[in-house]
Amino acid sequence: APVDISCEDLELLEREAAIAGEQLRKDNLLLKETADKLKSKYNNLLKESKSLERSMAAQAPHEDELMGMSLGVQTPTFKNLACMQDEVAGLAMENASLVDELARLRESIESARDELGLLPPPSSRLDQTMS
Repeated sequence: APVDISCEDLELLEREAAIAGEQLRKDNLLLKETADKLKSKYNNLLKESKSLERSMAAQAPHEDELMGMSLGVQTPTFKNLACMQDEVAGLAMENASLVDELARLRESIESARDELGLLPPPSSRLDQTMS
């Protein structure tokens, strides 16, 4: 059964899809930057921890118990950072899949527009008249 969709409805959907796509791209970039920052902080803390461990071992080689306590305090921090990093990376991947889905929806809109023999969106028509 033919679907009764107006040009205005398709144009509105296309504009909304473009806006949503741009926002998803911005969000995805922000998530990737945040993940990179977290990864960098995690690596810096790891280096600092190893440096402290070596320094403490050199100063008091017989105080293994004290060093173990120090590392025990830092372990939850590393676990929390790793958990946050995983969460941000997961959000970035989810965002990327939403961008892909949005692109498929835009293709469907274009396909429906072609099937119904409708004019291209206003922005495309302006581009054609200016050429």
